[in-house]
Amino acid sequence: MRLILVGCEYAGKTTLAHAIVGWIERTLGSARTFHDHFSLPCNEFPVEEQEQLLALSPRLKEMFQRYMMHYHFHPAFYSDPDHNLVGFHLEEAVYAPLYYGYGGRGEYADRAALARALDEEIMQHAPDTVLVLLRARPQVIAQRMRDQPHERPVVQEKDIELVLQRFEEEYRDSLIRKKFALDTSDATVEQTLAEFAGEIKKHLSEAARFAGCASAGHRGLWASRGGRAGWRRVGWGGDVAGPPRFVGPARQAGRRSPAAGAGEGVCGGAVGGAELRVRQGDHHVPPDVIHYPKT
Repeated sequence: MRLILVGCEYAGKTTLAHAIVGWIERTLGSARTFHDHFSLPCNEFPVEEQEQLLALSPRLKEMFQRYMMHYHFHPAFYSDPDHNLVGFHLEEAVYAPLYYGYGGRGEYADRAALARALDEEIMQHAPDTVLVLLRARPQVIAQRMRDQPHERPVVQEKDIELVLQRFEEEYRDSLIRKKFALDTSDATVEQTLAEFAGEIKKHLSEAARFAGCASAGHRGLWASRGGRAGWRRVGWGGDVAGPPRFVGPARQAGRRSPAAGAGEGVCGGAVGGAELRVRQGDHHVPPDVIHYPKT
């Protein structure tokens, strides 16, 4: 899964990111994290270093942010099936001209132009990336500012409507093809997470679902469409038509998983119209239990 969560400060990006991490752990039994360090100052730094960062000239801030974004394009990140980001290049396109002192349209280091260039790179290297815009009404953002003020906020209350408009523009203009928006104005964290879970499944390809379930540990099962190299875990409920039942032992007893005593059987369902075969006894799957991940 490759996600980019964007939206105005106080819209709920970091809160939703934490909720998604928990949801993935409960659903797939594996750990995922988000890179959430693209705002200035980054709250991952000690207070003294945050002050030092804010004291940099616009030129040095621009350089720091540009290197930070390009670093997160490193092949080491995109060789992994999961690369999740908060804010990233679209947030930079909104905040840099307003608050960091550089990157306005037509200026050196134009951040709107850079955002489109990075969109193109994302589409080239990770076309399965899903962009998620978090919305909230201006009055809600302002109330959250007063109720739970950040220690070093970026957005000023007088700019809320402008910032919301700019995020809408960047979301609209983004070249990332897979995207959807969530409104957190009146929703609880649980409701927003449920809406996210429903939407994200529409945007994940079958291959991405397989890849996500491949690290699900004991919550998944192995399947093949034919050929030993084709074994992968499946899950997400909707991937398989029919009840999750183990029908019987394999006809070819020579096919076994790494664990002793493993056998192969046919599950009551199919993936993409192809027969789904499962192996029992793999070290990730108890030999007497075969089930799908919870959704």
